[in-house]
Amino acid sequence: GKALHSELKAFFSRMKAFLLANPAEDSRKAEYATALQWLDKLLMQDAKEPRVARLLKRLGKHREDWFTCIAIEGVEPTNNSAERGLRPQVILRRLRGSLRSEQGKEDHETMTSLMASWQLQGLNPALQLENELCRVFAESPPP
Repeated sequence: GKALHSELKAFFSRMKAFLLANPAEDSRKAEYATALQWLDKLLMQDAKEPRVARLLKRLGKHREDWFTCIAIEGVEPTNNSAERGLRPQVILRRLRGSLRSEQGKEDHETMTSLMASWQLQGLNPALQLENELCRVFAESPPP
């Protein structure tokens, strides 16, 4: 496990350095292909430790997703900003003590995600929500 951890950390460092250089699209495509080849080679390892095997299985299952930051300009290599964006809503939901059901939790997550997405797109979340509700109710009026 330690060797795999070191290998993953080293590759992540190389990937961050590559992205800091603000590469052109053709360089990104080549680096993306190289990253997939590196991952495929890594996945061929025979893991005897169950936790390492589980990690390798997960890496393989999401093979196409790990290097989106290389393929698409502007995508960060971590989900840190998304996690920071969600944190206030998680705290608010817990402080309220509401939305204890799974459906309530999912509804809250959906609404806050929509509001944050609209705000990031430079749209007015309140106006967008009003427009969306009008559209939904026009399609199927409430009972």
